[in-house]
Amino acid sequence: MLFVLLVSLAASFTCGWLLIRFERLHSHLSADLASSGPQKFHTRPTPRIGGVPVAVGLAAGLGMALALGLVERGFVFAFALSVLPAFASGLTEDLWASFLSALLAIHFFDAAVDHCGIPAIDALLAWYPLALIFTVVGVGGVAHAVNIIDGYNGLASIVTCLMLAALGIVAWQVGDLPIATVCAALAAGTLGFFYWNFPGGRLFAGDGGAYLWGVGTAILSV
Repeated sequence: MLFVLLVSLAASFTCGWLLIRFERLHSHLSADLASSGPQKFHTRPTPRIGGVPVAVGLAAGLGMALALGLVERGFVFAFALSVLPAFASGLTEDLWASFLSALLAIHFFDAAVDHCGIPAIDALLAWYPLALIFTVVGVGGVAHAVNIIDGYNGLASIVTCLMLAALGIVAWQVGDLPIATVCAALAAGTLGFFYWNFPGGRLFAGDGGAYLWGVGTAILSV
């Protein structure tokens, strides 16, 4: 697991450095202008494709986990395909693909929230179509919730790391190595981005990063 963490962290950190180092090559497409909205508080155009280093870190960490035999290939591909629509559409600021990611995760992992411990609600969730809708809205809701707090440097990334740490620890305690591994890879990839985002935001996560965090964490939770 330590190798997974280190590889994911190094890959994310290096990708972030490259994006900043060669900012002039992509700034016309990736820059977030300081004058583009009243909620902006940065003073110079800043790339908002920080989700790319996070995704690279996640991919590198999962690749190392595959090489070490910590996770099965099918699990990794299913998780990657599930979060891909939300991440890719986030780069173009499409809000709806997070719900598609939720549907893919339900399909691949055959997992939906069909009980919550409240008898009256559990009686409703026993009807699978309603459980399906509840899960899709829940996963999409987490994605958009993370996107809302992705405005102040370091806030969304550290909140995500705390959530992933909690999920990863529980997964480790109950012997669910695949989920613990994904949590570790995604958290380490997030920390590699965090270095460039806090305290001075040289790289913003953008919608792609926020949706990757939100959808990934929500799918792991389900």
